Amino acid sequence: MDIQEYYKQAYHNGYQDRYREESYDPLKHEFPCEASQVSDGYHTFEELYNHRMILFSIICNSYPYRAWKSKLHHDGTMYDNYFIVGINTPEGYFTYHYHLNHWDKFQVRELPNAPEWDGHTSDDILRLYSLL
Repeated sequence: MDIQEYYKQAYHNGYQDRYREESYDPLKHEFPCEASQVSDGYHTFEELYNHRMILFSIICNSYPYRAWKSKLHHDGTMYDNYFIVGINTPEGYFTYHYHLNHWDKFQVRELPNAPEWDGHTSDDILRLYSLL
């Protein structure tokens, strides 16, 4: 079931007043499926995250002298079963965390520790254009 269908069913099941409340946060309520299976009707979150991982691996593998991966953050910490991969652009770093089962998809140099986080956020995705 996609997210639009979920809300449509909830609305028709008498929850319309709850959805009009300003304080209502749909993310705090249960979905009828796993979050990874939520869909916009065309793609699931799981599918889109996989596409993002493949596209970022292509970018990193195309610029191996700028890209790196590490199983540890700069301070020695890391999320269980994850690694960080990043690329140094002319405008600064851009990074993602991925599950270790994707490690070999990134054919870039391995660092003992990732560089210190420079404060970048998902809004800094446009830094990737500076590679062109």
